[in-house]
Amino acid sequence: MRTATPTEDVAAKIEIYSAVIRRLVTKDHTFGRGPSPFKRVYVVNGAISDAGDPLGNHFGPPKEPFPSELVHDVEQQLQDLPPVRFVSDANDLRRGKEGAGGVRNNGVIITLSPIQRKDGKVHVPNGLWCGGTCGQWLTYVLAEDGARWKITGTTGPYAIS
Repeated sequence: MRTATPTEDVAAKIEIYSAVIRRLVTKDHTFGRGPSPFKRVYVVNGAISDAGDPLGNHFGPPKEPFPSELVHDVEQQLQDLPPVRFVSDANDLRRGKEGAGGVRNNGVIITLSPIQRKDGKVHVPNGLWCGGTCGQWLTYVLAEDGARWKITGTTGPYAIS
């Protein structure tokens, strides 16, 4: 049982990262307007500085993992999605030649960059990858909407495969 309460900063990160993961899995999953095809959601456990760059490092271990309360609370907030699990090294999840054959368990690998605060909003570069022909890299813009964070759009380059 968890007794510690997340700090305000960690609480905001929980809300922001949960909103980003939910949007990637339920809406911007690269499979059009149909339902999400993912049976598992693997999130690299730690911020990756170049997550929104298609040429970046998306699968190896990050320099530092997310705080344990962030991992726990994001997984709890997203229980209505396919199982969400944070992983330290996503390379083990990739199938096929050079890992381009998809993700084990019909899953998706999500990478998140550090949250960047700009003019009362936040920017979160991110990557979604589910195979050699299934990936996207973009930066979401989020604004606080009451006690929740809501994605209001994207900014900067956008890549899809």
